[in-house]
Amino acid sequence: MTELKTNMCEFRKQMNISQMELGRLVGVRRETIGNLENGKYNPSLKLAMDIAKVFGKRVEEVFYFDGEDETKERVTAWRRSRENGKLPSKKMTRNRDKKTDSGKVPEV
Repeated sequence: MTELKTNMCEFRKQMNISQMELGRLVGVRRETIGNLENGKYNPSLKLAMDIAKVFGKRVEEVFYFDGEDETKERVTAWRRSRENGKLPSKKMTRNRDKKTDSGKVPEV
């Protein structure tokens, strides 16, 4: 199962605010902030949005799914290769045999 991760602690320290202060700003207890930072608790959408707003970030910059960093790195590498002319700039399409493949999903 994919695990929700967070950059809350990093952003909180950059802003030089305590868990208690962040909790006060978003209306939760310090323990809740600690549990979020330690991955023991997943936030509601509203809480995630409130926390992101305090940091001046998008929700997906503060909370992300495990493995998402690797995917982002691959996409970034692909884009760089494309910009350097190592990949085709047009969308890649599937090579289909037009005689036998109508593109329709067969009925079962």
